[in-house]
Amino acid sequence: MVGNGEYEDQNSSNASSFWECREYHRTVKRVDAAYKLCNELCLMIQERAELEKAYSSNLKKWSSRWLSFLDSGLEYGSGSSPWKGLCKEAEAVSNAHQNVRNILIDDIQTGVKQWQKEHFHKSSLPPQTLKETKQFEQDFELAQKQWSKRLKKVHTTKKEYYQACKTERSLQVQVRNAKSDPSGTAEQLKKTQEKLAKAEKDVYRTRDAYKMALADLNTESSRYVEEMTKVFNRTQDFERERLSFFKDIFNSLHGALNVCAKVNNNNNNNNNNNNNNNNNNNNSSSNNNNNNYRNDIFFLVENIFSYDSIYSELAESISQCDVEADLNLWSSNHGVDMPFVSPQFEEYSPDLAYITGKKRATLTDPDSPVTLTNITMISHPFDHESNEITSNNSRSNNNNHNKKSENTIVSSANGRNSDTNNPFDDKVSTNRKPTNGVNASVYAMSSGSAAAFAGDGDGGIDSMYTEEINDATYDDGREGVKVRALYDYVGQDGDEISFVAGDTFEKLEEPDDQGWCKGRKDGRVGLYPANYVELCSK
Repeated sequence: MVGNGEYEDQNSSNASSFWECREYHRTVKRVDAAYKLCNELCLMIQERAELEKAYSSNLKKWSSRWLSFLDSGLEYGSGSSPWKGLCKEAEAVSNAHQNVRNILIDDIQTGVKQWQKEHFHKSSLPPQTLKETKQFEQDFELAQKQWSKRLKKVHTTKKEYYQACKTERSLQVQVRNAKSDPSGTAEQLKKTQEKLAKAEKDVYRTRDAYKMALADLNTESSRYVEEMTKVFNRTQDFERERLSFFKDIFNSLHGALNVCAKVNNNNNNNNNNNNNNNNNNNNSSSNNNNNNYRNDIFFLVENIFSYDSIYSELAESISQCDVEADLNLWSSNHGVDMPFVSPQFEEYSPDLAYITGKKRATLTDPDSPVTLTNITMISHPFDHESNEITSNNSRSNNNNHNKKSENTIVSSANGRNSDTNNPFDDKVSTNRKPTNGVNASVYAMSSGSAAAFAGDGDGGIDSMYTEEINDATYDDGREGVKVRALYDYVGQDGDEISFVAGDTFEKLEEPDDQGWCKGRKDGRVGLYPANYVELCSK
C-alpha cells in the first residue's frame, strides 16, 4: 500500500525488534510519513490538473484559430462543414478536460487537504512538530519506562558480574605466578591471596544481583507487552483510517479521469435520438447512411475499447490495495507481531584469547623436537667485555683493546677460558635474572659473526644460541615503546604475558601477520594480542 515504500527493504530479519528500547520509533515516524504523503498526493493531483488545464487551453486556441481561418471564405458551401465539425469537437474535448481539472482541484485535492487538516495538528512553537507524533511517542515512552529501567539494571549488574569474574581470573593467575616465583615473599603471596578471596566473594555477590535483576525484569514482562500493544493498536487504527481514505481518493481520481465513460454515455443518448429521427426518413436514403455510419461506429468503438482497457488496468491497480494486509505486514516487520525475547542469564565466558596460527614461524624451529617456552635469559659473563667491545671499537686509535676483545669472544665461545664460566654450560642456572645493559649488537650478530662465534665446529653452541634468540621470551635489552592495556588479558601459554586494563608496559616489536606483539612487562618478555593495548600519549 502507498506509504510504506521507505520501509519495504526492512524486515524482521535485519531490523531491531519492536520490543527493544526505543525501537518503536519506526511506528511513530509512520505518522510523519502519513502527513508527508498527504502533501505529496496533493502535489500529484495539482500537477495532473495543470496538465489537463494546459491541454484544454491549447485545444481552445487551436479551435479558435481555425474557425477564424474559415471566416476568410476560402472554403465555401458544404465543404466548410467538416472543418467546423473538427473545431467544435476540439471545443467539446477542451470543455471535458477543463471539467476534469475542476474536479481534481475543487473536489479531490480540496478533500485531501481538509482530511489532512482534521487529522494532523502542528505545534505552535518552533520547531513545529506533529502533535499526533509527539503523543504517540510519549505513550510509548510511558509504557516502556519501567521496563527500560529494569533492563538497564540488568545490563549494569551483568557488566559488574563479568568484571568481577575477570578480576577473579586475573588474581588466580597472579597467585599461581607468585607461588612459582622464588624471588617473591610470603607477605606478597598472602596479600594476593586475600585479594583473590575478596574477588571470589564479589563474584558471588554480583552473580546474585544479576539474577535478581533478571527476575525483576521478567515480572514486568506481561505488563510491558500489554501496554505496548495498546499504544501500537492505536497507531494501527490511525494508519488504517489513512489507508482507507487514500483508497477512496484513488477511486475518485479514476472516475474523474475516465473521460471515455462520459463520452460513451453521451454517444448512447445521441444514438437513441438519431434512431428515432431515422425512422421518419425514407428507406433508400436510410440504408445508404447506415452503411457509412456503421464504418464510423466500428472505428470509434475500437478506439473506445483501447481507452477502456487503460482505465480498467487503473481500476485493477486500485483494487489491489489491501488495507488489512498492509497493517498485518507492518505489525510483523515493525510491530507487536515481532518475537518478544526476554533477556536470560548468560554465564561469563572469557574472551577468546587464542588466534589460529598465532605463533610466528621465527619463534621456534619447526623441525626441532623441543619447543622453548618461558625462558629467562641468564647473565653472560662476557657482558662487561661486550660493552667494552662497543666502546673500544669507536676508538680507532686503540688497537690493543680491539685485539683483547676479539680474543675474549673467541676464547669464551670455544670454552677455552678457564677463568670464566661458559654461559651455555648445562650447570649454569636458567633462573637468573638478565643483566641490565646487555648490548643488543653482540646478540644480533650477522651470519658471518655468528659463524665465528660458534667456532667449536660441532654446531652445539650455535644451535642453542639460535633457539635462544628466536624464543618469544628472549630479551635483547632494547628499549621499547610505552603502551597501555585496554582490556584484561590472561596469558594462555608460557610465552605470553598477562595484564589487566590500565597496566603500562613496553612494546618491543610491531604486530606480526597474526596480530601478536612482543613486549616486556615487569622484567618479563612475551607475546600479547596487539589490539588489547594502545600507545601511551607522550
